[in-house]
Amino acid sequence: MGSEKYPDEAAFSDHLTSNGGETNAYTENEVTTYHFSVSMEGLRTALDMTGNLFASPVLEKDAMEREIKAVESEFRGVYASDNSRMWELLGKCSGTSHEKASGETEHVFNTFGWGNFQSISGADADGNHDSEALWKDLRLFFDSFYSADRMSLVV
Repeated sequence: MGSEKYPDEAAFSDHLTSNGGETNAYTENEVTTYHFSVSMEGLRTALDMTGNLFASPVLEKDAMEREIKAVESEFRGVYASDNSRMWELLGKCSGTSHEKASGETEHVFNTFGWGNFQSISGADADGNHDSEALWKDLRLFFDSFYSADRMSLVV
């Protein structure tokens, strides 16, 4: 979404595309994976851009809103799939009155494991949410958890 050094929101994606590459990201449980491919000629700049995306991201509010809409679109596209329903059942099926199928009641499987508009934005039943508070929470989350000691890099 841009960085201080590379502020154009599309700069990273454009660089990868112009060098025969692509990028994507996904979150599963408590891990987010960012990955990209690029030609050898574009690798050095792509690595510099990646580092800057984590070291000094722009994190614009309008980009946050667009990303929430993209997550909602992905959610709506797969939430009824058999695979998604299977994972939901792993957390929701009762084993006994004290356990769920996945074990401990505090286990991550026993929570809503997807992101959608309501879960990410904190929207009420009418779809209203406080964008400013959400953006501040996003920034706090990023500053608290996105640090080199919590990351792995594979080249």
